[in-house]
Amino acid sequence: AADPPLSSVDVNAVRVGHDAAALMTRFLRGQPPPRKPLLVPPVGVVQRQSTSWLAVADPAVASVLRFIHDHAHEPLTVARLLPVAAVSRRLLERRFRACMGRSILEEIHRVKLDRVRERLAHSDHTLEQIAAACGFSQLSHLSALFHRETGQTLTDCRALLRRGRRFSRQRGAGLA
Repeated sequence: AADPPLSSVDVNAVRVGHDAAALMTRFLRGQPPPRKPLLVPPVGVVQRQSTSWLAVADPAVASVLRFIHDHAHEPLTVARLLPVAAVSRRLLERRFRACMGRSILEEIHRVKLDRVRERLAHSDHTLEQIAAACGFSQLSHLSALFHRETGQTLTDCRALLRRGRRFSRQRGAGLA
């Protein structure tokens, strides 16, 4: 109902519901509750217009966002984006932060890491192949950035994402 439509987190409601039902069954059978909280990892972000470059009024920022999204599989730097924006670096950085609430480099990293998570969840490519496909010259650069931004290793994230997908596919929920 929001205008523009807001992006949101897909919380993997099917798995949450299943886990809640299993927990309720456990309680009804008189079994004790689990010692640790049951955590269900989210599937990911459902991107809508609120996080889209289409929703940005500033044409220079919109051009840069479009370029980042179209070229996220390549190595990207702020300097490479300047010809796209046709404004000075300082002006672009100010306008970008004003529109997006983050730096250009933070946006580049955000888009690239979204693509990495997508590939971790939905492909059998090696980590090296994923790094190269997402514009990282070395896996170590991707690994360090990913851990710094998410607190997870690439391998742990892949395992969590796949667990959620496997569960959803088994239930026929179509989330996989």
